[in-house]
Amino acid sequence: MGVLQEKPTQITEEELKELNDLQQTKQNLIFSLGELEYEKLRLEAQKQHLENQFNLIVQNEFNLSQQISERYGNSKVNLKTGELTPISN
Repeated sequence: MGVLQEKPTQITEEELKELNDLQQTKQNLIFSLGELEYEKLRLEAQKQHLENQFNLIVQNEFNLSQQISERYGNSKVNLKTGELTPISN
């Protein structure tokens, strides 16, 4: 019967360092992915806010155009001078 060799009870320093480096790299990547997701959510919220503002401006512009049409008739407004030019139907 041959001599039994005992298995090592510990990994080498190099293996331990490599394992720790991989774990640290993985943790850094997880953190970076989390930051990207947070930024994505923040940008989506900002986009939604800007879209809401845009829609409000469009609605206000439409309402004002309607008021001007009711007051002055169907006219084109020169935005620099305020002069009205009738529009023929």
